[in-house]
This record gives sequence, C-alpha cells and structure tokens, in this order.
Amino acid sequence: LTLIAGPTEQLLEDKTVQGTHRRMLQMVERNTKILIQLVSEILDFRKVQNNKAVLKLNRFNLAETLRLWADDFDAVTSRKGITVKVDAPADAAQATVIADRDKLARVFFNLMSNAVKYTPKDGTITITLRHNGGSFFFTMNNDSVKTISKDDLPHIFERFYQSKGSIGGTGIGLAIAKATAQALGGSISAETADGRSIVFKVVL
Repeated sequence: LTLIAGPTEQLLEDKTVQGTHRRMLQMVERNTKILIQLVSEILDFRKVQNNKAVLKLNRFNLAETLRLWADDFDAVTSRKGITVKVDAPADAAQATVIADRDKLARVFFNLMSNAVKYTPKDGTITITLRHNGGSFFFTMNNDSVKTISKDDLPHIFERFYQSKGSIGGTGIGLAIAKATAQALGGSISAETADGRSIVFKVVL
C-alpha cells in the first residue's frame, strides 16, 4: 500500500495533472488510505471489542460526507450498472455531527462494500440520512440483493460468519462495522422483509 500511496502523492503534487485524471488520482489516494485503515482495524479489532479504542472527535457535515464516500464507489457501481442514491438533508445545519470521522468511514465502507458485492447488475442501493430525537441515523437499502435467509440474518454480524452462497471475503467486515459503531456509542442492525431486500441501519 505504501508503494501505491507514494507515487500517487507525487502525481498529485504535479499541478499539470487536472480534470478527470486528478479526480481519479484523488480517489486512488482516498481508497489507499481506506485500505491502510482496514489493515489497522483488523489489527486493533480487539481494542474496539474491549472498549480500548481511542476516539478522535471531529465536527463535520454527515450528509456531504456520505455523498463523498458513496462517490468513491462510482467506478465499481458503474461497471455493474448499479444505481446509488443518497437521500440526505441539503441544509448543512441539519446534518452536522461530532464523531470520529475515520471510524465512521470504516463502518460505511464495510457496509457499502458488502452492498456492492451482493447487489446484482442494474440493482439499486439507497442511502438515507435522518435526524430523530437527538440522534442521527442512516440506512443502506439494497433493493435487489442476493437472497438472504431469515436464519442467516441474526448471525451476519458474527466474526467469520459466512452464509450459504456468500461471495468471497473473510466474514469479518460486518463484525468490524458493528464493533466500530458500538465504540462510537451507536448501534447497527439489519432486517429484511422478503429475503431480497436488506436494510442496514446505523444509529449515532
């Protein structure tokens, strides 16, 4: 990852790199940082579980941040013909939160990576942000997700759990998302009504 991050930073220092090329490089830079964070989160997974993780609080606009994070998946969603919709307040004052931005990014990227992996071609992923009773929550809904049984649903946040028909992975991503959400003082849950549409809800 260091061998990717170094040349990318050097290219971004070149002011002649503009337009689409610069945006793509910035996307590579952001995602390289995310991968480094993912490696780190596996290493300190025990710290999160044991409530020993250190929070670095930031004030930021959650609506804008969700849109930015969703945009990072443009390349892969475009290839699969997946439509990604973000329904969030336009008023910045209604979407300002104080939280650990990097750790919340881990939650989002784990959920979104899972959503993209299991949403079939021409499917839809909808991300909705709402504020209710002093808490923010966002949901991620796969409208055409690969079938998941109600027997599997209660176990999907367990470490190394993989349901029948799972597509690759280690089975740790959702467990990390849950532990990180709890470390932030929030919660995460999942539900499905028909086995083909799954909704993840993160409360902050």
